[in-house]
Amino acid sequence: MAISTSAAPRRGEATDLLSIVAKKLSPTPSNVAVLAWPASRNKGDLMTRSLVTGASTGIGFATALRLATEGHEVHASVRSLDSGQALLDASKDLDLALVVMDVDDDDSVSAALGGLQADRGPIDVLINNAGIAGGHSIEETSIAEFQRVMNTNTWGTLRCIQAVLPIMRAQQSGCI
Repeated sequence: MAISTSAAPRRGEATDLLSIVAKKLSPTPSNVAVLAWPASRNKGDLMTRSLVTGASTGIGFATALRLATEGHEVHASVRSLDSGQALLDASKDLDLALVVMDVDDDDSVSAALGGLQADRGPIDVLINNAGIAGGHSIEETSIAEFQRVMNTNTWGTLRCIQAVLPIMRAQQSGCI
């Protein structure tokens, strides 16, 4: 499994997050992001099976749409089918499916990722994007609100990593 870090882009290179992610997932001969492919895939096959959390709006929406546009199989997690309708509308004729999953809930993450694995196979790429923000200054924010934010932004990320990492280790490939 490869964990990659990269320096700041050079002049003329992509600088926005979506371009950088797409470049990592669509390797060129000088930029190969995946070091090992699952045996079930051809080594020349550049498409990945990706899960993008928090895909109903914002960066998650744009990332899921961009990956699907570039030919990747995308599973976009949303809290409800209604919240993902705009993404479905924007991705007609692309390989993008909604996955109802609440990263705040252990059972929801386990069920969603277990079902995905059983129906479609292992996830190659996990993009932990789900997140919420508090709307107040620190002194005006209650502990309960901080706990809610931490549950989504920190523990939700950890839940998803714990669900996909054993699969990625077993296939000796993957990217989080």
